[in-house]
Amino acid sequence: MNRPELLNRIGDNIIVFDYIRPHVGEMIFDMMLNGHLKAIQKQLNITLDLDDAVKASLKELALKDLSNGGRGIRNKIEYHFITPISRSLFSLDPTPNDVLRATTITVNNTGTTITLQKQ
Repeated sequence: MNRPELLNRIGDNIIVFDYIRPHVGEMIFDMMLNGHLKAIQKQLNITLDLDDAVKASLKELALKDLSNGGRGIRNKIEYHFITPISRSLFSLDPTPNDVLRATTITVNNTGTTITLQKQ
């Protein structure tokens, strides 16, 4: 944007988009993931815990590309967490007050799979 003839036509109406920084992305990720975990607990009356390795993998997947901001993080959480966890919950068919633990996450060319175990 160092072309004076272009800048003179536009004027001072340029707003430079500043991508979110990694630490802000982590805060957004934690807030969104915790919100989903609380919603699952409230709606299904179950407790869902994540192994540290599963949470770290999800965080890495969600924060790999911050160019789409918070919406990109949300989309990655939906693709790599919400959809796979929904499939796992349907196949496990938990009952109220169950405690479930996500023990592994697998990402391949067919999608993401999260393994749940009853505690």
